[in-house]
Amino acid sequence: MAGELPQYIKELDIPAHQDARGSDLHCGATFDRACGEAAFNAARQEQFVLDQGRDNNPDKGVGSVILGNTGALQQAAQMAKAEEQRQKDNVDTQIILAALDNEIAVLNAEIKEYESDFEAQYGDAWREIFANRILDPDSIPERKANESMEDYRERLEPLLIKEMLDDKGKIKGEYRNDPEMSEWANWAKAQHDQQVKTRQRDVLLDPKAPQEAHDKVLVAIKEENDLNQNNQLDQDLAVADTEATIVQTAENDILEATDIVADKSMEQVNNLDSFLSAGPA
Repeated sequence: MAGELPQYIKELDIPAHQDARGSDLHCGATFDRACGEAAFNAARQEQFVLDQGRDNNPDKGVGSVILGNTGALQQAAQMAKAEEQRQKDNVDTQIILAALDNEIAVLNAEIKEYESDFEAQYGDAWREIFANRILDPDSIPERKANESMEDYRERLEPLLIKEMLDDKGKIKGEYRNDPEMSEWANWAKAQHDQQVKTRQRDVLLDPKAPQEAHDKVLVAIKEENDLNQNNQLDQDLAVADTEATIVQTAENDILEATDIVADKSMEQVNNLDSFLSAGPA
């Protein structure tokens, strides 16, 4: 036999056609706005459980049925939280996609400008010239039969990029510090970054991409943004420190100059006192 319900449960005035949440949350439209569609569906399932409980246990009060079926309400809350997180992730993804599109456009413009400068300086064979300067002769590919010059030069580019960048996509020191080849390396870096960001965008836009790949892209972008923010902070601190040093040096110079002037003035005063004290010759 079921245990006796507390008096305050017995005194609850709950109409038979409503559940313990009350008629407001029983309303589909209101509850949908409160918890989202997923939570509303879960709550409907909970209501089904409660109704079945009443049908199967007509001798039990509504309160005892509710006390025995709290799992559906917990599931509704969990589903509402998951739906809220999903919607937040979708918004974050759209923001990231917009940022990627902008960054790719900027990089494409930089690449175009570099290549225009190279062609003006070296001619349209600038890729071949770079290859002969920096690649091992044995690693330079030969042009295939019936291969267009455009296709051949396109095959050269990845080799040039790989040579001038390290495994992390950073410019190698020998190229970064070279007065001529540093521009070549900047072109390689822009090419590398453009390709990385294009692949990231493609993954985020691909509905068939696994969730793991999607999450990996988001983590990589977040880590890159955090690193860039830290680098910017370090640069700002370095600039602030330099400016403070300049100000302090200027203040020291002013104080030193002031002391020199004061010493000369005192020396002149002392000389005048000595002259007056000596009297006429």
